[in-house]
Amino acid sequence: MLTIEDESEIISSGYPIIVPLLVEEYKGDLEIEAYSRIEKIAEEYHSKFFGKFFSSNAIDWIDERLRPYVESEGYLRECTGKYRWYYRYEANADTKLPTELILPSTEMLSEGEYDFLVSFSLAEQLSKGLPSFVTKDGDRIVSIATVNEHSDGQKMLEITVETAPAYRSRGFGLSNTVALADYLVNRGFGVTYACSKYNRASCRLAKKAGFEKVGRFYAYTAYKL
Repeated sequence: MLTIEDESEIISSGYPIIVPLLVEEYKGDLEIEAYSRIEKIAEEYHSKFFGKFFSSNAIDWIDERLRPYVESEGYLRECTGKYRWYYRYEANADTKLPTELILPSTEMLSEGEYDFLVSFSLAEQLSKGLPSFVTKDGDRIVSIATVNEHSDGQKMLEITVETAPAYRSRGFGLSNTVALADYLVNRGFGVTYACSKYNRASCRLAKKAGFEKVGRFYAYTAYKL
């Protein structure tokens, strides 16, 4: 399925990031979303690489054809991890979450003064009411699983996990992930989690947390110069 999006508002607003092409494989179904100005390229891509959208040849082909478009709009193609696409995992009310893996040190993030060794703005997570589960070492936040920003009424929430390097391989990220997923599922939400195909540790975490692999996606991303 090919869906065309009107990108005029995105471009005219000078968004810092654009995604002119998104390919998603979800539970056996394939969908391509593309900006209207590259519709013909997207149609050729769909025809030429059907069933092989995630191959290096397909990515090279689409990169060569989309690069002039993004540069003409004042954006620079993300080259790091050019061939990086992502697995998508999900958990819902039918998922058997391994709650026995939740460590005693895992707690829900609450108001307070913290030093933190993760990249998230904890104040922002709290102000937006985005639930998070964390591990602390004294007053320092060393691991977190948190909900990404989302639209009101959205029933499938994406979560992100981060643990400071010195505190990895201790089960903190897994514990926080299971605790957050359990919290959300018990409130009627589904949970989705994405990780790069190269990030084997993150993929293992999703599987250990009981999540089901439901697909993969590739986003052609460019950033404002």
